[in-house]
Amino acid sequence: MALKGFLASGFQKLIGASRIKGANEQWLGEYNRSTFTGNAAPISTIAPVFGFNYIEWTPTSAVFIADSNALFSTNPTTATIVTIRNVSASNVIICNNTGSVPGSLVGDGALYLRYNQTVTYLYNPTSSRWQEINRSIEYRTFGAIVSGSAIVAGGSRLQSIDVSASADRTVTTITPGMGTQPGDLAVVYVASATNPITLQQDTAGTGTNTLIMNGDYVLTKNSTITFIYDGTRWIEVSRNMVGGY
Repeated sequence: MALKGFLASGFQKLIGASRIKGANEQWLGEYNRSTFTGNAAPISTIAPVFGFNYIEWTPTSAVFIADSNALFSTNPTTATIVTIRNVSASNVIICNNTGSVPGSLVGDGALYLRYNQTVTYLYNPTSSRWQEINRSIEYRTFGAIVSGSAIVAGGSRLQSIDVSASADRTVTTITPGMGTQPGDLAVVYVASATNPITLQQDTAGTGTNTLIMNGDYVLTKNSTITFIYDGTRWIEVSRNMVGGY
């Protein structure tokens, strides 16, 4: 037993001794965690290191990373991975993902990084670009109450909104949240017993955030209606008649 304990202790010391710190005082092979509160790129306070880098970004206003902007002031010289998480509950990080300069971002379509969403890039030393390899699925479902004559939609590519009201209400607008873009969908429904909520169409068709519908619609339990955002208004896509009328 004493010999086994001695050998185990020696093995543990050997493993511990194999952990080597790099120039940034991070253990090689372990992720490099950083925080950032700026509102623009390139980021000058963080230099990504070889391996995996994780950044919690808390912008204090909306961020747009242009194609002519590098992500970092200092580019890696080897293949490097960075994951960015937006930890701001009110500000979006936007990137076209068609970078045109060394250190810029390229990927599959524009990126709207919202609260608690993440994106991962791999730096390609040959092209000198950060290539997107993964992003959070842009789907959210949440509850919302009618505020005045509006439903606050939040912002996401496809979202499901469970609305409720403390009294009979009439809704004429859906207020888009941060980063809402043309083509975003909002599936509005009532999951449990609530007071009827009448969605009223914009007959003039000129209002901002108003509802363009095939007639008014009353939401009751288990009824749904889907809208698509055209950049100015919400246009009805479909409705069901289970509980609604």
